[in-house]
Amino acid sequence: MVPVLTAAAGAFLASAAFGLLYNVRSWKLLLCAGLIGALGTAVYQSAVNGGLEAPAASFYGAIAFTCASWVSAQVAKVPLTTFTAPALIPLVPGGDVYRMMVALLQGKMAEGLSWGLEALAVAGMLILGMVLVSAVPYALTQLREERHDWDGSARKWRLSAHGVAARLTDRNKRKNDR
Repeated sequence: MVPVLTAAAGAFLASAAFGLLYNVRSWKLLLCAGLIGALGTAVYQSAVNGGLEAPAASFYGAIAFTCASWVSAQVAKVPLTTFTAPALIPLVPGGDVYRMMVALLQGKMAEGLSWGLEALAVAGMLILGMVLVSAVPYALTQLREERHDWDGSARKWRLSAHGVAARLTDRNKRKNDR
């Protein structure tokens, strides 16, 4: 079992270093990206130390760093990827992929397949955690826009010829009627 603070410190350094590679524009944003990476890894390592399997722990780590990234991006008024890309790096299952390749090159197909499936499960849970957290603010924004258009009128829906729902505001309808 790896101590949580040791894992978080390593993740901070890794996230900050990848932030440099991604040209994060200021040292404050770089520090924030490192702290967010450390948070995600601390949550992951705490879950693993608590007895969860790596894919489930990765899911919780992804939720933690994506929430922190979203809030930080809103406060700093920068793109979300400024924080999510560096914070994701420490949780990527590179070690599992390496072990898979070594096992396959040694002819241990069953062991290689096991490591490959583990890496795929961890990567899938990272993506799922990021997508779920990223979808919530988008869905709330869409609900708010659905309720009222910018001019205060409710949006109208119609079905296009291709079966795709297209939104038309009252203003657009008036333009088409002229």
